Amino acid sequence: MAVRQTGISLVELMIAMTIGLIMIGGAFTIFIQVKRSYNENEKLMYMQDDARFALSELTRDIASAGFFGELSDPASLGTDTSLTISQDCGPPATAWAYDVTTQIETLDNTNGATAATQYSCIDPGAFQDGTDVLAVKRTIGSISTPPLSAGQVYVKSNGVVALLFQHPEDVPSAVPVPLP
Repeated sequence: MAVRQTGISLVELMIAMTIGLIMIGGAFTIFIQVKRSYNENEKLMYMQDDARFALSELTRDIASAGFFGELSDPASLGTDTSLTISQDCGPPATAWAYDVTTQIETLDNTNGATAATQYSCIDPGAFQDGTDVLAVKRTIGSISTPPLSAGQVYVKSNGVVALLFQHPEDVPSAVPVPLP
């Protein structure tokens, strides 16, 4: 009569442990892949959110390009003779911000030195080379009410003609719209 074995043999135990380790390794590999996928999706989500915010800001600014206090013809925008052009951000040889014929200007794939040459308000040290510059000329969309800020440039408009002036000059009778 044969003796019946109770329990498991060493070989069976080794096979069961090997199968268990393979299953745990597979589960661990799946966990690592899911974690990497989650991290990549999270990075993509943040990039999309940043891009969405940037596009929202650009859309608002570009849609307002050429807005000069509800002026129907920007070419009729005049400049107060006492206006200080030194606050202009554009090219040094011109009164860039006060030339309303071109509302949007760009520099494509430029460096800090070139950007600072074209726009005096750009710090070349803080500028990342290989990026673009988008310059939009417009007035701020809200209407200012007195008291006006000293040194700020404003637009006085009646919808047909307009005048750029800098406070504290004689404050016009119409409520002005500030330039950014």
